[in-house]
Amino acid sequence: LLSAIARETTRLRLRAGSVVMPLNDPIRVAEEWAVVDNLSGGRAEIAFASGWHPDDFALMPNAYESRNRRMFDGIDDVTKLWCGQTIERRNGAGETIEVRTYPTPIQPRLPIWLTAAGNPETFRKAGELGFGVLTHLFNQDLPELEEKIRLYRNAFRSAGHAPEQARVAVTLHTFVAESLADVRHHAKDAYCDSLRNNLGLLKQLAFSQGQSMDIESLPREELDDMLDWLFDKFVGGRSLLGTVESCNETCRDLAKVGVNEVA
Repeated sequence: LLSAIARETTRLRLRAGSVVMPLNDPIRVAEEWAVVDNLSGGRAEIAFASGWHPDDFALMPNAYESRNRRMFDGIDDVTKLWCGQTIERRNGAGETIEVRTYPTPIQPRLPIWLTAAGNPETFRKAGELGFGVLTHLFNQDLPELEEKIRLYRNAFRSAGHAPEQARVAVTLHTFVAESLADVRHHAKDAYCDSLRNNLGLLKQLAFSQGQSMDIESLPREELDDMLDWLFDKFVGGRSLLGTVESCNETCRDLAKVGVNEVA
């Protein structure tokens, strides 16, 4: 998709949010994203994630338990390959060889983000490594996010990175209309259908609030009530579902807690 967008645009940064590293071979990631970087004239960036849903790991079931370690090992390999270095691999004949990827990217250094679903340790690690942070407001409010951003920026600075290079982006569902009534009319059904088809997100939200529930077994009426409540909650400030005025207010609130960008 971003290869296509690369040909249609000239200034937009082209970012993945996110590459689930444990499900991908670092050699393939480095090679494919170097192609995007070339097609775009050097505008590619990647947010890496460890993954969390067991079903996603049907692609690589043995990687689930060690997904966090595999993510950081994979990022290290991608970074080396991006810079023109080689990594060791075993070939089909059982021999150890040195592998280098092509084409050479335009950018000498790949801009890297770490996807943080809310774990403070992920924020701290991103700061320590000098990466950007890509996060969301699905299971954390602004005061919680502010504290995690503070942890991130402190770690960034303590590791010797230039503080002005620290970057925090927050992903927000977006639908801007003339009135809240228009938002509800045009966006509510699609938003609730999206959540209904991704019940794992609702489980994650409930778990983050210290609750455990079997969402799949809820009667349709109770599930609909929950989705209605969530939509109203997100229209109230955890998204850019709203009017120009309300969305501007949300952006100002995000800036106050240290967010640089909205995705």
